Amino acid sequence: MEPEISVQTGVIIAVNFIIIVGNILIILVLCNTNCLHNVNKLFFYSLTFADLCLGLFITPFSILTSFFGQWVYGDNRFCQIEAYLTTIFWIAGLYSLMCINVDHYIAIRRPERYNTLMSPVRCICWTVFVWFSAFSFCCPPLFALHRARYDEEAFMCIIDTRLQLAYFITAGLIMTCPPIFGLIYTISYLCSSSFRKKREVYETILQDRASRPWNYFMNSVASVIFTLAWIPWCVLQVHDIIYSRNQNGYRSPLHFYLLWLAIGNSFYKFFIYITMSREFRMGLRQLWSKPDCSCSASRIQEQESNVITLDTKMRNRSTMDV
Repeated sequence: MEPEISVQTGVIIAVNFIIIVGNILIILVLCNTNCLHNVNKLFFYSLTFADLCLGLFITPFSILTSFFGQWVYGDNRFCQIEAYLTTIFWIAGLYSLMCINVDHYIAIRRPERYNTLMSPVRCICWTVFVWFSAFSFCCPPLFALHRARYDEEAFMCIIDTRLQLAYFITAGLIMTCPPIFGLIYTISYLCSSSFRKKREVYETILQDRASRPWNYFMNSVASVIFTLAWIPWCVLQVHDIIYSRNQNGYRSPLHFYLLWLAIGNSFYKFFIYITMSREFRMGLRQLWSKPDCSCSASRIQEQESNVITLDTKMRNRSTMDV
């Protein structure tokens, strides 16, 4: 087939570029500034790392396949590894979103116990669990032959669930239900009267933590967009499995745009934070005025010191009330 630069090729290049640049900027802001001091940086690193890996190790290979209109990397084993790495990064991103929301929920709902429930050691353990779970989901069928296929419409390798449908239905429910329920529960708390009261406390008494409720809201927006972006493609996949449709005119270009709309989740949060977070914009300005690629080791203890300050203020408030 003759090489051809199509609209799909342009979309893939644009998405790939924004994923890499956007997530690198987020990492630089987290590393080199203290602007995002009211978020759990460990969970944020996990989410950003998963999205960046997608832009470095998955989407670039779709550029050539869209350019030539076919799979050009030879061995099917490479296609299989690409499909499962995509799943690993997706699962890690979903769990990291949930962890960030849970962290905000505990910080606002139970600020006096935040130091205990979300200690640095526990956060590290949760992050390790997230990535271990993502790899565990893919390990059993990873080395089996002919378990992934190249999608000619989307120019990506995806897991062929039809060959192991029972496994993926069971494992998929086990893996996706906990984070989805966690997101639903933590997001619903934003609509409660308790949240509004806690927000007033942060705005009047804990002013150095005043951005915590707003960061909670922004991450909830990112979680909702994440879910809404993946639903259309998942519905289309279920429709294909049920009706076994694979006609040329049925899935193209709909299948391409729905999948890449979902992949765009890897950079959506960058635009959410740049439009909604004044602290993030300040961090970008600091990077522009003072570029520094070194991460201070002392910032690793920032979360613990912030919580100590929070506990002190809460005790002082209790004393004043008495």
